[in-house]
Amino acid sequence: MNYRYLFISFLFFAVIMSSGCTSRYSVLPNQGEGQKTIHRNGEDVICSQLKHRVIVDTVSEYISPSQREDVVIGITNLTKKQIEIAQQNIKVTFIPAKPDMPSELRLFTYDELLKEEKQRQAWQTAAIILSFIGSAGGGRHSTHHGTYQVRTSGSPMHQMHQLKQTSKNNEEALKKILQKETIFPNDTYWGLIKVKIPKFTGESGQLIVVINLQDESHKFIFNLTRKKEWWENNIQ
Repeated sequence: MNYRYLFISFLFFAVIMSSGCTSRYSVLPNQGEGQKTIHRNGEDVICSQLKHRVIVDTVSEYISPSQREDVVIGITNLTKKQIEIAQQNIKVTFIPAKPDMPSELRLFTYDELLKEEKQRQAWQTAAIILSFIGSAGGGRHSTHHGTYQVRTSGSPMHQMHQLKQTSKNNEEALKKILQKETIFPNDTYWGLIKVKIPKFTGESGQLIVVINLQDESHKFIFNLTRKKEWWENNIQ
């Protein structure tokens, strides 16, 4: 018996199984009644217009179960009065292939995301200090804490400079997360909401985003279709 062949076959099978556990789903907006398709940055997006014009789109072309995803929100105030928009005005629901298992998704707030970023910065700083103590300012160090795994390399000064720049960029990006905003007449607000896609299996699903503004509701439906991996197309 060729044990080497069996080992390679087992390894290949393990890779296939692990790939199947991280399926990706393509995201396709579903144009609803009264809505129209427009173009933004070269991509098709759905526009809903009543008293206000609302555009919703996913940042990623593909999403994965158990991963965080960003959703773009664009709102134009077409009235003569200012309006308010906050996360309380938005509801995001995931519907898997089985219609009896819908789940409302929690929106991550700016404050909790900023807290996570500050924690990341603190553990990165601690890793740099440990690296300096352990190797007199050079070499590598790796440490774990909760969901964080921090690796450092290079001189402490270089590492601290990189950390400062990365932290600044990350905190600036977080400012795009929707907080509470006032939208004046004829003004447009663009922002992001961040949700975590639940763990699910199957060939399809739907992501539904509902935005309530004053006395009107805008509903957006995104169809999710599992993308076949390369090994699925070749092993038939």
